[in-house]
Amino acid sequence: MGCWGPRPYENDEAADWFRDLWTDFPVPAKVEQTLLLDVEKNHNRIRAAIHVLLQLGDTYQWPIDDLDRHLGMAVDKLEEMLEEKVYHDRDTRREVRREIRILKSRL
Repeated sequence: MGCWGPRPYENDEAADWFRDLWTDFPVPAKVEQTLLLDVEKNHNRIRAAIHVLLQLGDTYQWPIDDLDRHLGMAVDKLEEMLEEKVYHDRDTRREVRREIRILKSRL
């Protein structure tokens, strides 16, 4: 087993563990289904799904074949939230912009 970095998920054994996790618990599929929902009616659910992607959505943990698509979908939804003015308070809008920057940095 190879080790690619110091983080606990940067090794072959951890990659295998995450592969098995997503097989047993199809979280990435649930995230994708949520990202397909209407922003106006489901913005809180969408933000929750994006939070999961923010925490686990990188090349070492998320299914690599889905990662770029899910990151792009998440960015699109967050940008739509800003455009549609779903959130009016400055702090939440600032947080949404921060989330967009993080997701874009992973693309």
